[in-house]
Amino acid sequence: MGLDSVPDGIRAGESWVVRLTILQPGRTPLEGVEPEVTISKPGTTRTFAATPTGHPGVYRASVVFPSAGSWRYVDRPARRGASRGRGSLRDRDHHR
Repeated sequence: MGLDSVPDGIRAGESWVVRLTILQPGRTPLEGVEPEVTISKPGTTRTFAATPTGHPGVYRASVVFPSAGSWRYVDRPARRGASRGRGSLRDRDHHR
């Protein structure tokens, strides 16, 4: 699974619109799954469902970081799937 962007420059309360591309082994687009993006920092976790874009294997999620700080984000191909760590966001309002 791949993300088309990272949340660089996103501020608290703004939307990070990200596309997730999900491929089966052999590069075949995977359809019919329920991917999601989960963001977390100590004491707070939020999960955002991704919806199909109309292109096979491509889904879109609109993620909103509710507050400034350092956030970890994880993408999952389906609610029952294993997660993968993807990095962290440092909100520029908070860390000047």
